[in-house]
Amino acid sequence: MSNSNLFRLHFSKPIVGTVREDDRRAGWEIWYIECLSIAGDQSPPPDDLVFAVHRRMRDEDGNVVPVEVLSTLDLQAGFRDAYRREFAIARATVSEG
Repeated sequence: MSNSNLFRLHFSKPIVGTVREDDRRAGWEIWYIECLSIAGDQSPPPDDLVFAVHRRMRDEDGNVVPVEVLSTLDLQAGFRDAYRREFAIARATVSEG
């Protein structure tokens, strides 16, 4: 899929964490997630996730995204991919150290 099919949502404050291996550490931050529209046979995201994203995240122009739009996006996959992306970078940094 092309990037034009992605909807990017930004946090005003990132989700942060730390990867530790022995005495080495690397921090990670999630500033945004990228979501595709849900497929026709896919269930919409849970309401509590939709409302949490509505409260905490904005579109690329800084605008609040309507709940009706958020409920059509695969928010769970967006979060999963963002965690995997940032955790992998931090893990590689710790392993190199």
